Amino acid sequence: MVVGSTRAVEDTIDVMTGVKQPISGTVRDLYDTFGHALFKLAFLVPSSLTGQIPPTGDIDNSNIDLRPLRDVNMVGFTFGKMDSTIVTEVQLHCTYQDSAQGIDELVDNLILLFKEEAQPDETIAIQWLDKIETTSFGSVFSLRINATTSEIEDLIRSLID
Repeated sequence: MVVGSTRAVEDTIDVMTGVKQPISGTVRDLYDTFGHALFKLAFLVPSSLTGQIPPTGDIDNSNIDLRPLRDVNMVGFTFGKMDSTIVTEVQLHCTYQDSAQGIDELVDNLILLFKEEAQPDETIAIQWLDKIETTSFGSVFSLRINATTSEIEDLIRSLID
């Protein structure tokens, strides 16, 4: 089944019937590395967009270096399921290894800041912040969250209450 704009559906049919060649290149290669996720997405980030990111940001009177985000050129996202665990991952692909490491540090620092600012009644939020795993490998930054369906249900209940 194919869902999307008329053009996307027509392009898909054309590829499946051999009228057009399938896409290839770095975005397709990234997309293919995600395997059999329930949902997966890969796209290029135009420099016209990343060029608009300011060099610093102010969060809770802290000056945060945002320059590593200017180097992101491709993004990958997956949403999958392993047994009773939902796995969500976001990958930011950069030109330089230093940028991926800088993003890793930035996200780790933001998590610490949010934990410090959390109110005592926000235990679910803190538990979810603890679930975030960040890594950088080469020029790629990865953020991953694994959660059971019951943990997701608890989070939704806490947001409703």
